[in-house]
Amino acid sequence: LKMEVAKRRFRFVPFQDKSVKGALEQQRRVTDTENNIWKAVVCLIMTVAIGVEMQIGLVVASFNCEPFYVWLFEMCLVVSLLMAGGWSMYQYVKPQLNKVQLTEKQQQLLGVQKEAAGFATSRVPPAPPSWEASPMLQSSLSPQQVIAPESRRLIHQSGGQYCTPTHLSSDWDYMHDDLPISDLPYTTTYHSATRSPSSPEQQVNIWAELNIRKDVLEVWTENCRKWIGQSVLQPLTKEIDHINAKLISMGYEQYRIGQVGLNTLQHIATSEAATVPTLGLVLPYLEVSSKQDYLCQRIKELGGDSCLSKFKWNGGAVMHGRSWNIDLPTDSQIVMHALSCYLDANLVPLPLSSEKKFSQVHFLKTPARPSDKRGDICIYQSSVNPPHFKVLVDKEVTNIPKGHNNLFHAVIYFLYQVQQKNSGMLGSVNINLSSVNILWIISDSK
Repeated sequence: LKMEVAKRRFRFVPFQDKSVKGALEQQRRVTDTENNIWKAVVCLIMTVAIGVEMQIGLVVASFNCEPFYVWLFEMCLVVSLLMAGGWSMYQYVKPQLNKVQLTEKQQQLLGVQKEAAGFATSRVPPAPPSWEASPMLQSSLSPQQVIAPESRRLIHQSGGQYCTPTHLSSDWDYMHDDLPISDLPYTTTYHSATRSPSSPEQQVNIWAELNIRKDVLEVWTENCRKWIGQSVLQPLTKEIDHINAKLISMGYEQYRIGQVGLNTLQHIATSEAATVPTLGLVLPYLEVSSKQDYLCQRIKELGGDSCLSKFKWNGGAVMHGRSWNIDLPTDSQIVMHALSCYLDANLVPLPLSSEKKFSQVHFLKTPARPSDKRGDICIYQSSVNPPHFKVLVDKEVTNIPKGHNNLFHAVIYFLYQVQQKNSGMLGSVNINLSSVNILWIISDSK
C-alpha cells in the first residue's frame, strides 16, 4: 500500500517526443540484431552442407533408405534454412534501411555516436515536444514556475531553482520505492565530525537555552549522521545499482542513472514502468543537480558507509581529475535534498487530506524569505554557497552556528522543536510512531 501511495505521489507525465522514443527503440533493435549476421552465416553453411550430401547420397548409402523420402526431407531442411537465413539477414540490415533521423543535440542527449548504425544526422530540428503537467504537478507550481512548451525545457523544482537537464553542457554533464529503512544500530564505526568553526558564544546560547549539554549534542549529531546514512543514502545507493543492473539486462546500458539526463530517465520510467517500477521513485532524488554523473557518484560515496564519513559541508569530491567547484552541488545540498525527498515519500498524510509534502511545508530555500514559510516549524536554507541552514519556529528565526555540523544541528533543532511543541506530530503524521522513526536521533535523554 505504501509503495502504491508513493508511486501516486511521484507521478510523471509521459514523454511526448516521438523522435526520442524512436531513437530508444532503434538503439534496442540494433543491440538485439547484432547476432543476426552470424545466424545467417550458420544457416548458409548448413544449406551448403546439405546440398553436398544430396549430391553424394551418403545418407541413402549408409542406411539403405528410400532415396525419394530422404531427398524430400533434405529439401525441406534446405528451404527452412534458407528462409531462416534470409529473415536473419533482413533483421540485420533493417536498421540501415530505416534510419532514425536525429539532430546533433539529440544525439548528444541520448548518447548516440555519430555515424552509428541505424541513425542519421538531421539538419532540420524536430517540432518541440509538448509538455503537459499532471493535475498534481500543476497544483504545486506557481504561475512564475510554468515554462512555455516552446522552451523545450522540463521543469525541475529544486527549492526555487530550475535547470534544463542537458547531456553535454560541460565535462561534468557527459553522463547526467519506497526505500526501506535500515535498523539503526547503536554501535558502528563512526568518523568523528569536525567541530563547527562558528562563534562559541552563539553555539552555547542556542543549546544552553534548551538545557542540552555539549556531550548530548555530540551524541545527537552522531545519531543524525547514522540515521541519514543508513535510512536514506545507503538504500538509495543500493536501489540505483539495482536499477542500473536492470537497465543493462534490458539493453539500456547507455541509459543508466548517471549516464544520461533526467528527461531521458523519465521517459524510460514511463515507458518501462512495469519492468523498472522503482525508477520513478528514485528520480526526485536526482533533481538536485543537472550534473548527473557527479551527483550519482557522490551519492554512492556518501552512502558508502553508515555515518557519512566523506561528508564535506561546503564542498564535494574530486572526480575525473577535476576539483569540486561551485557549479556542482555541495554535500550539504545533496544530503538535505535527499532527506526532503525521503520524508516526502514516507510521511504520507491521511487519505483525503489536503496536506502538502514535507518539502513544501517544512523546508524553505533561498531566494524565498522566512515570511514565505507555510508550516509553524521549518528548516530554512538561507545560503547555497557556502550552505547555511536556519530553523524557523513560528515567527522566530533561529540562526544555527555555521560550519561542518550546521546541517545536522539544524535537523536536530527542527526535530527537537517538533517533539516539544507538536508532540512529535508533523501535520497528521506522528514521526515518532511512524515507520520513519526519525525522532530516534534525539531519543537519548539529556
